Amino acid sequence: MKSLRRCFYIGVAAAAILMVGTTSVQAAPTAKITAIVLSVQHRKGASGEWAKSKVGSLLPAGSRVRTGKRSKCEIKFPDGSIVRMGPRSDMVIQAVTDRQMQLKYGSLWAKFIAGRGARVQGGSAVAAVKGTTLDFSSWPNPDGLSSDRCTVYDTLQGVDFATPHGITSLMGGFGATWSPRPPPPPGAPPPSPPPAQLRPPGAFAHGQYSPPSFGFASGSNTQTTPGGDAGLTHKQTRYSSKRSVNMQLPGTYGEEEGNLEVIVQQVPERKVRPGSAALFAMAQMPRVASTFVAATVAQTTMPGKVFGKRFFGPYLDADVFGLWGDNDSMAGLRLRPTAIVGDWYLELGATTWNDFEGNWHTHLSEGFAAIRPKDSEITIGRQHFLEGPVNNADLGTIIGFDTIDAIRWRRQLNERWSVDVGLVQDYLPFTNKDLSGHFVRLQSNVDEGMFGFNWVRESGNASAYSIDASLPAVPGVIDLYGEFGCNSARRHVETWGIYLPGLYQEHDIDLFIERASRSGEATLHSLVAYKEISDDVTGVLLLQKSSGTPWGISVGGMLEF
Repeated sequence: MKSLRRCFYIGVAAAAILMVGTTSVQAAPTAKITAIVLSVQHRKGASGEWAKSKVGSLLPAGSRVRTGKRSKCEIKFPDGSIVRMGPRSDMVIQAVTDRQMQLKYGSLWAKFIAGRGARVQGGSAVAAVKGTTLDFSSWPNPDGLSSDRCTVYDTLQGVDFATPHGITSLMGGFGATWSPRPPPPPGAPPPSPPPAQLRPPGAFAHGQYSPPSFGFASGSNTQTTPGGDAGLTHKQTRYSSKRSVNMQLPGTYGEEEGNLEVIVQQVPERKVRPGSAALFAMAQMPRVASTFVAATVAQTTMPGKVFGKRFFGPYLDADVFGLWGDNDSMAGLRLRPTAIVGDWYLELGATTWNDFEGNWHTHLSEGFAAIRPKDSEITIGRQHFLEGPVNNADLGTIIGFDTIDAIRWRRQLNERWSVDVGLVQDYLPFTNKDLSGHFVRLQSNVDEGMFGFNWVRESGNASAYSIDASLPAVPGVIDLYGEFGCNSARRHVETWGIYLPGLYQEHDIDLFIERASRSGEATLHSLVAYKEISDDVTGVLLLQKSSGTPWGISVGGMLEF
């Protein structure tokens, strides 16, 4: 009897131990993938098989996640903290509960819940987070070492940015960059350890102006053409010199008002290459001025004061571009200084070009200030309106403008819908015609694409309205997009287009084929291709044909530095 009782107790104890062990296994903390754009892969644990990621995939400690070209991924931790990986990024989740991760390369945006620490390890530096919103990036250099950068946004507790030579404490609105020196040659004395330098963060209090991975709707899985916005975020377009290329195509308000912009800015942030500016300075004189500004700013350990506010900058970006074609040819330069005053982002831009007929043209292409209250953005001044999926021409769209003088308010209403409202002083700032009014755009992500509704009011004219959409016919291979509506002259407009995302993934080529029409005017067929030759150089090919005319061809390119 005693032996039976003893066996019973042993069995109960064994069952209890087994239940506790099973419960502990089931309760092991995991992070979860909550949003995916394009190509994302993950591996569970340190030795799991690589698999295509899906919304809802669980990531235990040791898991590794990779994003492809123009791809993004949102990961949510059990405490509600969110990490959003940018394109071409590789990250290992070292610990789930303690929110520890290693960014092997790439970029991420993160919002960590305050109260417990978090840790982001890069290739050469570590961000010890006390609870904040931040950007972190790590890119390999040609010497095999990595350059790491951290920018801090809203925080009361800050981030400790640690390098082998010290710790820099960062509060909201500050950033730091670390690039380790290569080892000295054999026999050379060791260099003195440089301090980690504070740098202007390229960000203001409520967000960076063009962050690499901002604005996922939780739980969404979206694919769209690079020319469209999937409704996940307020699209921040870096308007490029390709606007001058657009003059090749006819538009609603004349040749100056084309809309050929392709969202080339969705490529990853350019990698930091120490010394590259110096190498090119002698060969390219315009680079000298940019290098001088960057070097001066990098030595500024504290921001200056303007109107009693913190001042970061100025930065100076420049583009050189050219286009040669059957009709017109041109070559020019665009300069774009930017700065941050308090919570405001400021940007100016001037573009000048020669048409090879002895004529020079100069435009003030940008001149605006932007601020980001919570879930919104307000932009005041000369800015760019590049919403919707149509890329090659404005013939078949009611948006016959790409640069406007306006006050614009954008807000993400919920996980699916966003709204864009503008009070416009001048729709056509580059012409003698003064046209004011207002517009509203509603946009939503639908399945794996986007849908938008546009309403435009122009002074002295009737209202214009249209709907547009972008959907993958074969996900990752063929996207279809278009716009259908009526412009302010009561003329029917429509555009149908095809984009090939697989071509970009395989060969870094953006290819847009469109057919655009407007009542009473010749139908326009066009093909536009952009080729990423390098991080700094983009080539362009244009083919176009109006009804009753032969095909025209143009080729060109742009160098960014």
